[in-house]
Amino acid sequence: MRSVVVILAATFCKFVDQSSLSITSSLSNFNFCPRPVIAANQSKVVKSSQSKLLIPYLTGTSLVRSSCSWWAKCHSSRGSWVPYDYALNRRSIHTFQQLDTRMTAKLAKTKIVIMDGVPYNNNLYVGMELRNLRMNLSPVYPFGGPERVPIPEDKIEWVSDWVEYTPPEFTLESILRGDKEWADKELQLTDVGLWPKWNQHDGGINRKSHHGNYRTDNDGYPLNPAGRTGIRGRGSLGRWATNHAADCIITRWKKNEDGYVVMLEGKPQLQFIGIIRKDTGEAAFPGGMIDAGEDAMTAVKREFLEEVFSIEEATDEDRSVLEDSLEDVFRDGETVYKGYVDDRRNTDNAWIETEAISFSLNGLDTDVFSNLKFKAGSDAKGALWIDIDQNVKLYASHKSIIKLLIEKENAYW
Repeated sequence: MRSVVVILAATFCKFVDQSSLSITSSLSNFNFCPRPVIAANQSKVVKSSQSKLLIPYLTGTSLVRSSCSWWAKCHSSRGSWVPYDYALNRRSIHTFQQLDTRMTAKLAKTKIVIMDGVPYNNNLYVGMELRNLRMNLSPVYPFGGPERVPIPEDKIEWVSDWVEYTPPEFTLESILRGDKEWADKELQLTDVGLWPKWNQHDGGINRKSHHGNYRTDNDGYPLNPAGRTGIRGRGSLGRWATNHAADCIITRWKKNEDGYVVMLEGKPQLQFIGIIRKDTGEAAFPGGMIDAGEDAMTAVKREFLEEVFSIEEATDEDRSVLEDSLEDVFRDGETVYKGYVDDRRNTDNAWIETEAISFSLNGLDTDVFSNLKFKAGSDAKGALWIDIDQNVKLYASHKSIIKLLIEKENAYW
């Protein structure tokens, strides 16, 4: 079945006067079952006498009004006409009730898709469209993976019909074995009832996205909110759908030999503690995947200590001393960014999102790191202070994230 629902309703009277509301999105080729996906294609809201808003989808569907109420031709086994009130409250008509109360006039300002009653904005990321975050999708998937299917510009988004799209499937054998506690088991179509719970907290695992609800395909597999990547499966990622990470950004003003802050073009220059990744040789924030049941702040501290001080090799006494010395550093963290990461490991069905948290040494009485020696952990070749400017080369989306911090601090770029 390839059918799209004909109506979208909102029950709040305060929205009634938005009769010229329009929403730009096109999902004419999406299956409506089993997942409710509703869109309007440049359609105008119709104001009903019952103070509800209707958005008709005009391709192959229609909306009529009888003398007593609005009626909609709903996709059902009989293809019958039913009152929209009935459609909104009748579970058998594809759970329309999920969509009854969540539409607001402000959705008209951007490209919006309504999924499971939740507005999903696939447009924004650090001033760029989410669909453009594919600069690091190498033609060949890393770790021995296959070549990606090239994606034309007009086929990036899932709303673009592409019947011929059959990308290769790839997941590392070490993940497929299913003996990694940080990895999901392979999904079997015969056991759909045992699949992860998408778009929600699933036990101790957060399967939600920072960008709203993500879609699933006709078989129920999660779909990357940034669009097609040219490869299916999980690649080298452990989780289906969102793989949540956390990044630690510890900064200070760069100072010269006389102890004065270095000024360039009238602005102070920032430094951050970075690592050199073993897998790519690129500089990056210390960070990593958030463990099940762990929050981002806890993960940030753990990953920093592991990657910058190799704390896993330290004695209990040395570990305690180090954690105590850094207590003030981690006291006041501020989230700089939460969202999608342009990472070479992303696939159609698994992707990385991060929460980057910054900690500034500028407000502390002393630089605690002046007496500490970095010792890179197993995932890094080195750890060091890195000067920040527009020429700095960083892993994945880290440069875009550090630029947000530069703008906030009004520092040199």
